[in-house]
Amino acid sequence: MDQNYWDSFYDSNPDLIKPSQFARFIVNFINEKNLVMNIFDLGCGTARDTNFFLLNKINVLGIDLSSTVIKKNKAKLTKLNETFVDFYSTDFTCFDYENFNFKNSNISSYALYSRFTLHSLNYDQENFFLNNLSLTKNLKFLFIEARTIKDDIYGNGEKVGMHEYITSHYRRFIDPLVFLPKLKKIGFEIITFEEGHGFSKTANDDPHLMRVIAIKK
Repeated sequence: MDQNYWDSFYDSNPDLIKPSQFARFIVNFINEKNLVMNIFDLGCGTARDTNFFLLNKINVLGIDLSSTVIKKNKAKLTKLNETFVDFYSTDFTCFDYENFNFKNSNISSYALYSRFTLHSLNYDQENFFLNNLSLTKNLKFLFIEARTIKDDIYGNGEKVGMHEYITSHYRRFIDPLVFLPKLKKIGFEIITFEEGHGFSKTANDDPHLMRVIAIKK
């Protein structure tokens, strides 16, 4: 998952503060459904979305393989928010979600939030990750946003496998017709699926993404 690349990226780039459109979308979903849960933010980066969940009174753990960005995130914690948020530098595909105890929380159910991290996994890592999820009991929701095979940058760089390319770093573009049946096979019901442009538009980019909300049955 290109740890050296991301360590260098976070060491040399300014912090991203504004929450993503996807984080806003998920918080709206949580509020509309009156849900109460803890959230694991997978590949949290500079904690732009982690902090947004915290501001919305959601206990959250930010996980990222980059020890550089995790150290920065921990250094910015205040005595108030460190009661409800923490950061771990680790591989989220094999994290022991079931036995992690959130601070100051008696809520047993949790959600996994993955924005732009699923396409950082190769096929073996994805299968290992999904198998890990199939064995958990308290996991309730998956919130996923990722680049698809219809993305404009698909095909850029060196091809290293099916839908896999390396530019400055590795990406595996997701085929929803393959991925969604995998979720169903391990016991998830797809309650929201959207695909297209406009989900994460910036001045320089408008990627073709899929958005998935899945609930474990």
